Amino acid sequence: MHTFNNLTFQCAQTTCLPFDNLITAKIYLCRIACLEEVRCEAATYYQLTSICSLFNGTIDPNRNMSYAVNVVTMINIPGTRFPLKPTTVSSTTSTSSTTTAPPTWTITGSMTVARRYHTLSVLSDGRVLATGGTNGADAPLKSAELYDPLTGNWTITGSMSTTRYYHRASVLPNGKVLVTGGQTA
Repeated sequence: MHTFNNLTFQCAQTTCLPFDNLITAKIYLCRIACLEEVRCEAATYYQLTSICSLFNGTIDPNRNMSYAVNVVTMINIPGTRFPLKPTTVSSTTSTSSTTTAPPTWTITGSMTVARRYHTLSVLSDGRVLATGGTNGADAPLKSAELYDPLTGNWTITGSMSTTRYYHRASVLPNGKVLVTGGQTA
């Protein structure tokens, strides 16, 4: 998910209205609520009221965002949700049916560097590239690491030319990742 601090949706179109509002104690619970809801393309968390608004429909963050204090808006990155896994359930009459099991969390290897305010990019081969961010002491990072879902391990890879956090990363058609913007200090 892309995270936008102090920005909220605001436009005259009905597509900017939330389809659901929840009360959650923490921002990460708002993020999880959106990721669990298939219709959710974005969520806005109002820190003072603990309200989590879930949005669907076509949302253009470049046109529909406005400044607001104590608000965090998160937008799902298309194609990054894991598909639901079908399971087979047998009944006593020897017939079977396919149902959809809810997604589950699995513990995996730890990152080699603690990070926050970093980006994650899903590569065409299924690996995930983490770039920049800050460490636990809020020192900006220029390092990057790769997660391999087949092994469950993170490995350090090349570094960016400068430290960055609150930046953006885009996977290009040639498979390379373009990192832009952000803060350096």
